[in-house]
Amino acid sequence: MNRTLIAFGVLAGFLAPSGATAASISFSELFFTEPAFVAGSSTDALLTTTTGSSYQVSGEFCVEGACTNPVTPQSDAVLALANFMITCESGSGCFSPLDVAFQALGGSALNGQFALGLGLAGTGAADGSLTVCIQDSANVCASNLTGNDSLFIAFTSGGGPNGSGNTTINSSGSFNLFGDLHINALGAGASVNLSNGFVSLDQIQPVGDSGPPPEEFFEDTPDPATITLVPIGFAALALLKRRRGHAAPNSLVP
Repeated sequence: MNRTLIAFGVLAGFLAPSGATAASISFSELFFTEPAFVAGSSTDALLTTTTGSSYQVSGEFCVEGACTNPVTPQSDAVLALANFMITCESGSGCFSPLDVAFQALGGSALNGQFALGLGLAGTGAADGSLTVCIQDSANVCASNLTGNDSLFIAFTSGGGPNGSGNTTINSSGSFNLFGDLHINALGAGASVNLSNGFVSLDQIQPVGDSGPPPEEFFEDTPDPATITLVPIGFAALALLKRRRGHAAPNSLVP
């Protein structure tokens, strides 16, 4: 059974299944839609902005190996959300939520059943979540990124932006990937650093592959000569017992 791993970086800490191999995935365009619209290329999009609620946001969404800013290599990564820094520059705190929405459009075709996984590892005291949804001809993502092929993990200020999750999805062709990193609030001068990590797609079963063939069991057919000899053997045994029965009384005579 063929196993193929596809992954894009968001935050470190999610381990790919053993035995999986990286696939070659290409996209037509990468870009951000929030907190500012930034159209990138097929390999890279850079974001630097300050929101109306005083969040300073900078980072890069890129194909692994084509990032402007170096990132810690991930053996199975295809896309990275690299060197992300979110800081509250308001002296009174940033109490409005922040969404960093990113998209990778025109992904080369995925066909079959996949294990979709999310991993988060970062620093900073913040409550929030990461959501990813894959949309293709058979699966639609809602505006809040819910859908048949979506995954959501939450994190709290006590543990920071850390966590992992996985689910099984079915993809039927070329796809678009939509993601959202949500921060509920940050205190005055507080920061969240999202340096490395990834979302993984590990192929479980390609389209048209029904899995390994069922095991076959065979029962030995007795030889006809053996079947003929069985009743003969029983008859001989009965005759022997009968003869011993007649001889038994004589054995008691002194």
